[in-house]
Amino acid sequence: MPSPNLFLSYNFAGLGLDGLTMGLGFWGPPRADMIFDPDGSQRYSLVKSLNIQAHYALALAYDTGWNKLRIGAAFMGVYMKIDQTLDLNSAVPCGNQMEDFDCDIETHLDASQPFIPSAIFGMSVELVEGLELALSYQMGFDVSADGVAELTPGDSFDGLVEFSGEDINVSLNLPGLARAALRYTDTENLYDVEFAFVYENWSRNKTITFDATQINVESPVIPDAGAVGIIELTPNWRDTYSLRLGGSWEAIPDLLTARAGVYFERSAVDDTWVNMGNFDADKIGTTIGTRIEIPGGFWADLAFGHVQFFSRTVSNTGTLSDDP
Repeated sequence: MPSPNLFLSYNFAGLGLDGLTMGLGFWGPPRADMIFDPDGSQRYSLVKSLNIQAHYALALAYDTGWNKLRIGAAFMGVYMKIDQTLDLNSAVPCGNQMEDFDCDIETHLDASQPFIPSAIFGMSVELVEGLELALSYQMGFDVSADGVAELTPGDSFDGLVEFSGEDINVSLNLPGLARAALRYTDTENLYDVEFAFVYENWSRNKTITFDATQINVESPVIPDAGAVGIIELTPNWRDTYSLRLGGSWEAIPDLLTARAGVYFERSAVDDTWVNMGNFDADKIGTTIGTRIEIPGGFWADLAFGHVQFFSRTVSNTGTLSDDP
């Protein structure tokens, strides 16, 4: 799906503050819709994931004028929408046959949280002529999204169970990101080369919790069934990192700039816990691009990229056939 981005900036030179710049931004990553086979073996974890994050931020940055020392901060809100379908399994009416589709309970979740506070802090400085160091940290944030869930029992539950109520809460913890980069720029600004390291602490998300205590189970064969309760999924994510190398070259001064980059990122899920509903892999990404200057202060950017995931073979898994 398209993901529009809008950024505005204003420098306060007109007020005698040349070093101070303010920025305003609205952006979101492209939607990474995941849709699995509804009859597949991963269905007790995930069938559809149509989640999205949208960010809006106000930023301030100040150039001290000393060795290009610049400091900045962005204060932002995050809009989080969770649109997921899970197929949960109850083996009881199927003679404990966990793989019987008729015993699946389709659970469609639709929840959102309009404002989640977060912030990014950064600085950069010129170490020697042409060589700059930049550091930044993006705070992690916690999601607690309210919404509704629709539970649909399979054919084996015909006349045995119904659900009343729909209010739910979905909670999870998203990581902080630490970034460090070194960039060398040619003294004539004909080319630059940058190396970066990014660390993401995904391990802070211990569980994904679905609070369905407001949804009740109504059954003639289990009169005191009570509420669905709390369902916890344990993704077993780990901290991960990426190494990135890129650069640009002014092929035709004031007209055409060429760019290229490559990165390696370690999987956020180790072999013990990887499965089709919780999948990640080591990967290498490459990008090439160009900027074309257009008279009148405009330009056009074009970029093309490819990500290659490494294959994974799991011979001793810790993932069980979980039965929430």
